[in-house]
Amino acid sequence: TIDETTTFGMDMARDAQWIVSCGYRGSIHFHGGDDAAPLHTIEPTQASLCAIQFVDGDNRIVAAGDTGIIYHWQIECDDQRNIVATTLLHAWETGEDYINYLCVDGSRLWAAGTSVSCWDDEECVYVWDDDEECFCIARVGQCLAVGDAESTIMVYHPDTGASYLLRNYSEEPKALAVARGIMAVGFGDGTLHLHELQFRDGQWVVDV
Repeated sequence: TIDETTTFGMDMARDAQWIVSCGYRGSIHFHGGDDAAPLHTIEPTQASLCAIQFVDGDNRIVAAGDTGIIYHWQIECDDQRNIVATTLLHAWETGEDYINYLCVDGSRLWAAGTSVSCWDDEECVYVWDDDEECFCIARVGQCLAVGDAESTIMVYHPDTGASYLLRNYSEEPKALAVARGIMAVGFGDGTLHLHELQFRDGQWVVDV
């Protein structure tokens, strides 16, 4: 149980020792073990945090929300891997009005809000300003698939700057997951579509 009006973002460490969450009040909470209370809390830095991810082998976290700023913290532990402190390393402006989603891909970080951007630390690799609200994201190989307010799923490639249509629908996609060549798309009416992903001629495609 945490003192948070609404929880928006959550991630789990790779060894499942910690779960980290963030929400409306802008606090970040670390959870683990048998205690109901958080193991550690980072006090609010802004009005609301919508997305959070572990990075660098679970030794750091990144979080972002309704100001478009990405925050980067270092997690400091003792020999028993108990959290001793968290240190804000830096915070950088992305130019977004808000960020709803973050996705970590090695040293790169994807951010999605009203546009999609890819970052290497504080350096912008590429930004795609499509002016469409992003509702869901998922990694597809080296690329990022994004469901948006145009009822489409777009694919963005960080190395070439290419973007292309993967699939369009009659409704806005609200949830997206990709694993083992299968893409699952969820919609507001409770339906779920499954597609087989294939890589052809330098682009990802799905069955119709």
